[in-house]
Amino acid sequence: MRNIVFVCLFILFPSFVFSQHNTMVVPYEVVGGKMRVDVLINGVQKPFIFDTGGQTTISAALQKELGVTATDSLKITDVTTAVKYYPVTSIDNLTFAGNELRLRGFRALLLEQDNAIFECFGAEGIIGNDVIRNFVLEIDSRAKQITLHPKETVVKANLRGMIKLNQHSGKMPVLTIGLAGGETLQVLFDTGSGAMIDLKTEDYNRLISSDALSLIAEGKGGNSM
Repeated sequence: MRNIVFVCLFILFPSFVFSQHNTMVVPYEVVGGKMRVDVLINGVQKPFIFDTGGQTTISAALQKELGVTATDSLKITDVTTAVKYYPVTSIDNLTFAGNELRLRGFRALLLEQDNAIFECFGAEGIIGNDVIRNFVLEIDSRAKQITLHPKETVVKANLRGMIKLNQHSGKMPVLTIGLAGGETLQVLFDTGSGAMIDLKTEDYNRLISSDALSLIAEGKGGNSM
């Protein structure tokens, strides 16, 4: 069976400039559960994590190499409700390796210091939803291939199996899935997550009590969302 995921994302940044309207085909490799692609950023080829649930980010090491500086800041509230302002920059030129379509005029977060994620996955940045949502996205997990279609493309997909993105979810790809017993769950379509589904505690308690889930194993650890 061929495993293909279609996601249609129609929110556009008018500041994007396209050199042509051809479809882009981008090979990817899976490293530690993450999708990694090669991009040319300001003319320098680097591996980036392809993350539909994330924000385009440049590592501290790559910032130094490219000589980029902050042009603005972005307010971020984390899971502990702590607020922090992250520096951002404007990217002049980004191209997926092997393609001619150039993207520019979008913002990228600048990390003040690199964390372990870049070292662990051999990447120097993240391609996030702020870039990806300008296209009709097709992921072929068997061929390890991402296809980015112009927004006008009519994708030949089985419409009966289509799941619509939630209108109220802002700019992130949030959708509603059905579970046993008529239960539903809102989830973020996140290629940067290594798990099939991550659950908040309140969702887990609700679904386990209604028999929508079955507990098959239990361990000890820590995580936050």
